[in-house]
This record gives sequence, C-alpha cells and structure tokens, in this order.
Amino acid sequence: MFAPPPVVWLGRTALAFGQAAAEVLGLLFGAVVLVPWLVGRRGGAVFRQVLLEQIVFTGAHALPMMGVGALALGTLIVTQVTAYVPADYAPRVCATLLAREVVPLATAMVLVGRSATAISVELASMTIAGEVAGLRAVGIAVEHVIVLPRLIASVIAALALSLYGLVVGLVLGFALGRLLVPIPFGLGVVLDALDLRDVRLALVKVALFGAGVALVAVREGLAVRAARVELPRAATRAAVRGVVLCLVLNSALSLAS
Repeated sequence: MFAPPPVVWLGRTALAFGQAAAEVLGLLFGAVVLVPWLVGRRGGAVFRQVLLEQIVFTGAHALPMMGVGALALGTLIVTQVTAYVPADYAPRVCATLLAREVVPLATAMVLVGRSATAISVELASMTIAGEVAGLRAVGIAVEHVIVLPRLIASVIAALALSLYGLVVGLVLGFALGRLLVPIPFGLGVVLDALDLRDVRLALVKVALFGAGVALVAVREGLAVRAARVELPRAATRAAVRGVVLCLVLNSALSLAS
C-alpha cells in the first residue's frame, strides 16, 4: 500500500485540525456562554463538587512535582547562565528566562502529564459506560458539570502552579546553584531584575495553557465511542495535542510581546 502524496496528507491533516479546533471551540462556547444556567438550577451542586475535586487534583496534588521540576530547572538556569553570560547581565537573563519561558512551559508539562491524560481517560470511561448519556437523560448539561469545572480548575491550578514554580525556581534554585558553583551576585539582584511585565506575560501564558489543555483533554475523552481499547489512544492524543498547543501558544505570545 502506497503512502498518500504530500498534498493529500496536508489536506487530511488540515481537515482533522479544523474539525478538532471546531469541537474544542464548541465545548468552550457551551461551557462559558450559558454559565448563568448554574445559578439556582439543577446541576449547580454537582458543578461545585466537581470543581473542588478538580482543583485539588490538578493543583494541590501537583505541587510536589512542580516544586521538584522548578528546583531542577532553576538550578540549571542559574548555574549555566552564570557560566556563560557576563555577570552584569546574568541576573536579568536568569529572571527573564525563568519567568517568561521556563516556568510557564514547566507548568504546561505538569498539566499535560497529570491532568490531560487523567481527564481524557476518565471521560472516555464515562462515555463508554453510558454515564455521559445518563447525565443528559436526566436534564443535566454536560458542558457545565464536565467541561466547565475542569476548565476553571485547570486555569486556577495553572496560575497557582506557575507562581509556586517561579518562587521555587528563583529562590531555592538560586540557593542550590550557589552551593554548586560560585555566583558573583546575590539573590536580591536577581529579584530586582525580575520585571513585572514578564510575570504578567507568564500568567497570561499559563492561563491559556490551562484552558487549552483542559479543553483538548475533554474533547479527546468525549470523542471515544467504541471500546476500552480506545482509552490509551485518547490519553496519547490528549497529551500530544496538549503539548503541541502549549508550545505553539508559548512561541506566539513570546514573539508578540
């Protein structure tokens, strides 16, 4: 069997991407536009319960992983920048790299590795078992009890994890780096070099990462229709597409700022 010509492959890829994007935007529309439905209506209690569970899982349970990753990356940045960048510029480079690029991408990887795979497998299992259809049958909007709480929780968790990672990366990463190599400047100089515009950009990035990862994972989980053999495939698609989305968003926002 011959492989399709490049033009055909590009066309199929573009169509698949367009379909996935339309489905993700549809989920976002259904989750956000009709939020007032939750006030005093059926499904509000379920929404709050799921939201709290997702915040704890996506945010609180990920703190140790984020801390270890931020410490390792912060130490690496401090030691390598000190070795190759002049001392007058090193504090600014360290602060900028960590705030603008390293910590947001580390947050994205934690979200994808833990939450995207878990959400996609959970929702795929619910879809196969008929639980999603059961929610619709009793009049509960799936967009509000499945999509919206995971979307909000992912954004909140991403913001919290990024701030936590920035503190760990700057403070503890600098302290550990100073134990490993001589550093000709103090932590105060690095903190003074931290630009609040870089912090704001990082928060915008991770908020978009959190929303994008959650929507992609939900889409992949709800797209499963046949058998449980599709569960690992859904998890793989959610992880890969989540990573690609975060990388594209990160590059676009960094270049535009």
